[in-house]
Amino acid sequence: MSKILIFGDICPTNDTIQSFESGSGERLMGNVLPLIKDADYCIANLECVITDHPTPVKKCGPILYGSTKCMTTIADVGIQAVSLANNHIRDCGDEGVQSTIVTCNHYHIETFGAGVNEEMAALPLIVEVRGKKIGFVSFAEREFNYTKSGQMGAKALDLFEDYDRIHELRKKVDCMIVLFHGGIENYRYPSPLLMKKCHKFVDSGADVVLVQHSHCVGAYEQYKGSTILYGQGNSIFGYRRGNEAWNESLLVSVEVEDKVSVKFTALETQSDGTVCLSHNPEVTMHPFMERSAMVTDIQFIETEWQKFCNSIEPLYLSMLYGHGLQINRLNRLLKNNLVRLLYSKWQLNVTNNLVRCDAHREVLETLLNKYNY
Repeated sequence: MSKILIFGDICPTNDTIQSFESGSGERLMGNVLPLIKDADYCIANLECVITDHPTPVKKCGPILYGSTKCMTTIADVGIQAVSLANNHIRDCGDEGVQSTIVTCNHYHIETFGAGVNEEMAALPLIVEVRGKKIGFVSFAEREFNYTKSGQMGAKALDLFEDYDRIHELRKKVDCMIVLFHGGIENYRYPSPLLMKKCHKFVDSGADVVLVQHSHCVGAYEQYKGSTILYGQGNSIFGYRRGNEAWNESLLVSVEVEDKVSVKFTALETQSDGTVCLSHNPEVTMHPFMERSAMVTDIQFIETEWQKFCNSIEPLYLSMLYGHGLQINRLNRLLKNNLVRLLYSKWQLNVTNNLVRCDAHREVLETLLNKYNY
């Protein structure tokens, strides 16, 4: 039997940078290390750029990077490969992508999901573990991160090509694992569209689908004999006081023998930002199982999604119209009344039509891409 361990998002933060640069896996992960040593192969999502010469790009949202020293500790932990398909891999432009890949290779940590061009970013990782071939692919949604037209970056999911690639790769491996960096942050259920994408991953041959990026533990689904996890949570992303969703995660164990089985282990972030096995796993696992019981109820999923979208309407509409941080905050405080004052229902309806129609949206993306940094 071969055993694969998969961590979620890993990124050095102010409270963990010394641990990341210490070279000591024990300091960073403590009592989680025996689980890694017991596994045959271990991977994670590296949610930052690795460089000693950061050149931050202009974008909305945080810029995430760590020094090359951080990789000494990740290597000491026992992580053997990292997915780079995420929304931060281009936070320092081409130099950052190149530096991350070169540094990982220097520490004999394999990378997948990003590259110097789209062809390289699309390459799968195939490893043989105890006589079983395990295939890994990873994709990200399109933000400021993806490779295109000679630009280095992450492999963005292409709905017209990548499912076929998974189907072909599945013929060459005993187990197919897909990492998808997508969905909405801080939401514990899948959106209706995210469910369709993940179901299609399985229909194309995936045995395991892990959705990362949400920064919280979500729910899982057994679909046609395969496992889909909608939200793995942060593995190491710093500690946030009063935000328990941020401070918990799942370690995923995939065992491959005659069939593929998946197990979840609850982790928690300590006040110094380091990670350990959860002291009270039921605090994470019981709500996780309750949410998972509701995932197959499509009406419930659609209702919860509508509720969530309603709750973030003041932020999203303000961002859509290009408002700055202060206006965004003011609109949230005013419960979207600022946007209602500035834009009529007719104007909002026109915007809706431009966004929802594939043809109009393609025109908008083509025009707005001129302003990408």
